[in-house]
Amino acid sequence: MGIICVIILVVLNRDPKHGTRLLALGLLTISIILIFNNFIYIDGFYLRHPNIWRKGLPFQYLVPPLFYLYVRAILNRETTFRKWDWLHFMPALLHAIELTPFYLLSTPEKLVYIKYMFSHPELLPLQKEGLLPPYFHPVLKTGIGIVYQIFQVRLLVLFFRKNSLWLKNNLVIWTWLKSLTFLTCLTYFFLFFVFIFHNGINLIDATLVPLGVILFFSTVNLMLNPRVLYGLKDQKDLNVILEIDEKKSSNKIFSLSSEKINEYKEKLEFFIKSQNPFLEKGYSIRQMAADCDIPVHHLSIVINREYGLNYADFINRYRVDYILAHRYDENWRQFSLEGLAKESGFNSRSSFIKAFKKVTDQTPSDYFEKNRH
Repeated sequence: MGIICVIILVVLNRDPKHGTRLLALGLLTISIILIFNNFIYIDGFYLRHPNIWRKGLPFQYLVPPLFYLYVRAILNRETTFRKWDWLHFMPALLHAIELTPFYLLSTPEKLVYIKYMFSHPELLPLQKEGLLPPYFHPVLKTGIGIVYQIFQVRLLVLFFRKNSLWLKNNLVIWTWLKSLTFLTCLTYFFLFFVFIFHNGINLIDATLVPLGVILFFSTVNLMLNPRVLYGLKDQKDLNVILEIDEKKSSNKIFSLSSEKINEYKEKLEFFIKSQNPFLEKGYSIRQMAADCDIPVHHLSIVINREYGLNYADFINRYRVDYILAHRYDENWRQFSLEGLAKESGFNSRSSFIKAFKKVTDQTPSDYFEKNRH
């Protein structure tokens, strides 16, 4: 199932994104671990194929970083690896190098070792896997997994705090990321307790079961909700929605009474002043309508009629006003133009300069030079 899912994600997907590839690698890694571990239960398999023994061990270090990088890529809309991301894969590489002397043993030597292990099955989880002492790698892998889960949860929490309104348009993907993170957290904390209180528990089974659950859940979820493959909606998608909404509203400009317009206007201004939603990048008219409980086309009418602006200029005006109000705050003084754009919800430096000039008739540099405190 896992390998079929990987084929769908990468081979059959015409435009696999960076996050999709990471998810595929994560699922492929789990599939490889499960396959190699299950070979133990096939009678005589490793005795017939001794050169495969322990080939899957380095992959166990890959699961936590791959899922962490996947969640980070989706939330941050990353399109490639960052400069130092290769460090996440170093434990797996070092473990593979550490096991190389065993891999280079002759087939008869491996057979002697494997026969001894199977004659003492209680030693299977405790075998020395390289330079480190026996039983050290399972504990180390679990510890690294827990650390990654802490950072993965932190990613979700921070993203939610900054983008809680945005996520309403991406509820399916957000639910998927939370569920995946919950399962991976459950896996590594479960293994942690197994290693502490492992009396009577087969450690290999303890690894197989939670990883199998993650793989099964992921496969089924991707088949039922293929939308998660496309990530969070980007700004281009939201601009298309905005244009459609404003076109719809233009035909209904006289459909609201004055009382209704005033009611909507009060609700809109109260929401903006109390919540500052314009600080969220890509905050669309559809999101604002949902948050204010106003139909989208009605909201567009109010903005066009009462403020003489389209939605983009309306929201950018608030962003510019926010900058003007805070530019000389102590913690804002060191901000560059890029920093000001980021703090006030603009997507880029160029969109900030364009909006600022439209509001003040001056570029930010000229304006702040003339109004220096």
